[in-house]
Amino acid sequence: MHTPTPHGRLAVREGRLIGLGHHQPVVLSGVSLFWSQWMGAFYDERTVAWFASEWQATLVRAAVGVHESSGYLFEPQTELAKAERVLDAAIARGLYCIVDWHDHHAEQHTEEACAFFGALAQRYGRHENLIYEIFNEPHPNVPWPAIRVYAERVIAAIRQHDPVNLIIVGTPCWSQHVDVAAAAPLDDAKVAYARH
Repeated sequence: MHTPTPHGRLAVREGRLIGLGHHQPVVLSGVSLFWSQWMGAFYDERTVAWFASEWQATLVRAAVGVHESSGYLFEPQTELAKAERVLDAAIARGLYCIVDWHDHHAEQHTEEACAFFGALAQRYGRHENLIYEIFNEPHPNVPWPAIRVYAERVIAAIRQHDPVNLIIVGTPCWSQHVDVAAAAPLDDAKVAYARH
């Protein structure tokens, strides 16, 4: 089952998020799930349905945990399956779904991130619901050049299968320094930058 999203496929135009269904700026509202390896019981259709019906959410975020002691690096198929359950439920309900690589040192896990996002893009890239967040809150000691190199590789893995969906890239110091990214942006018009 597939329910249409409220704005169609998303894009970035002149610094604004727009819906290609109507070419107007949009604001999405919703909920982020907690690290998948610690709160995986909520990564299901029932939770997403609750957000959609009770909170009128238009967005849900699946935070796939990448931690030094647990999560994707230890159980990749288990954590990928959790993200897919949330994404399947979002597609069924017409919500957008940010699938987040929840890792403060993603630059150390580039190959794993490429495999993860490449698999998602191959399976779900045709759906307008999917938004990729490839690096959540980079640690303060990770400079933009390192984030940028990582992002270019992961974006290439996604774009092999999905040339159009939105990609969010974290910015230095817990995604607080979006100005640094803006001064040297990535060469992809379908990229947005996180600011927390």
